[in-house]
Amino acid sequence: MSESEQGYIESRIIYESADEIECEILQLTVFRQFRNRGHGTKLLAEFLRGLAEPPCGAKKAVTVFLEVREDNTPALKLYKKAGFEEISKRNNYYDDGCTAVCMKYSLGYIS
Repeated sequence: MSESEQGYIESRIIYESADEIECEILQLTVFRQFRNRGHGTKLLAEFLRGLAEPPCGAKKAVTVFLEVREDNTPALKLYKKAGFEEISKRNNYYDDGCTAVCMKYSLGYIS
């Protein structure tokens, strides 16, 4: 987990081999009193930088996946601004029937 006073990111490694690693962001939370001040951007950038450094990024291609609610406009803007791309959608993914937008970010090969 990547954590700061303003929020946290919960993630997990879903695949690792000698030359690549894939991880999934399960949750990115910015505490309510810190929202709309750029803390989510900073938290995500710090998390992605950490993946590019050893031991995670040591001579490996790093890819990050996540799902986000289609109606969560602030989160979609955050991820797109950070360089995530939409790769698919999952209809009725959430309990209330909302669609999930599946996104991917590639750090490429880190040596």
